[in-house]
Amino acid sequence: MRKHPITVQSFMIVGSLGAWLLGCPVWSEHDDGPDGFPVADAGTTDRPPVVFDTGPRICTVNRDCASGYCDPTGRCATTQSCTSTAGCASGSYCETSRGTCVPGCSANADCARVAANLVCDTAARRCVPGGGCTTDAQCAATPATPVCLGGSCQPRANQCQFDYQCTGSGQSCVDGQCIVGCTAANAATACAAGQVCTNNRCTYPTTGADCGGRCTAAQLCVSGTCLATCTNDATCGSNQVCVGGVCRVDTRPRPFCTMDSQCNANSVCNNGACRRLCPTPGAGTDGACLTVDVQFDLCRADTMGRSLCTSTNEQTPQCARSSDCTAGRTCVNARCQ
Repeated sequence: MRKHPITVQSFMIVGSLGAWLLGCPVWSEHDDGPDGFPVADAGTTDRPPVVFDTGPRICTVNRDCASGYCDPTGRCATTQSCTSTAGCASGSYCETSRGTCVPGCSANADCARVAANLVCDTAARRCVPGGGCTTDAQCAATPATPVCLGGSCQPRANQCQFDYQCTGSGQSCVDGQCIVGCTAANAATACAAGQVCTNNRCTYPTTGADCGGRCTAAQLCVSGTCLATCTNDATCGSNQVCVGGVCRVDTRPRPFCTMDSQCNANSVCNNGACRRLCPTPGAGTDGACLTVDVQFDLCRADTMGRSLCTSTNEQTPQCARSSDCTAGRTCVNARCQ
């Protein structure tokens, strides 16, 4: 058998490989320093090595650092330097007086990077749902969303007036919205996450403390409740809608019908509901109408001259919104209660 001679070069290769595997410096015959001693081979990488010790870490990009910030000197820093908010991570803004990124917002543009329709509450330095309102007058500047529903400006089509417009289980038209009823005993199951049972109705709190850091990066704190951020309805869950940049329970009226062909014989589609044609309008209740649907107990002529089964609330509504009622009363199914 032929034996291969072991050369000096073989020892160098094996030694170098072992040193590399053990994490030791690798010396090269061409690496002698000016004093005659060898120096460590820096390698061919264009990026400084990351030092895993208790001292300052060397970095080239933010992901090298546990803190997430690599400063211009190549050291990991606890804060990120900046000249504008564009240089900060989402959810932070540039405090130009210090030249560092800090959590929160200082202008609406900071919140637009988080989700659509969010604005900056400059006092609290946090992003909040946009289009906030308490009256319709505050929505006048946005013609496409002229009515104030649930604290946000929304299209007029999102407003209900009568219970029959709310086809969801257990819903009633309250102050222009289709709201689910509840009791103190069943609130945990009847109401959606983040809602509270107020006056036997599931609603979101309008005031509340800060969420205390409980919200995730994909959520926003609204009156003490963590709500998921969104850009459109498709990004929200089932039975939810994107309003003002956060996902909320869908309180819009859902018409049972949009055309006569969707109704049974001798019925027509009127205001989203199938109405029975009745023979002769009368002054009192109509027995024939009652046998079809007890909520439509009258026979009256509509604006098109047709005799249809209708209700007292439709014929003589007291309100469309709670603002139409005296202080302290709520508009429920077109009646002030």
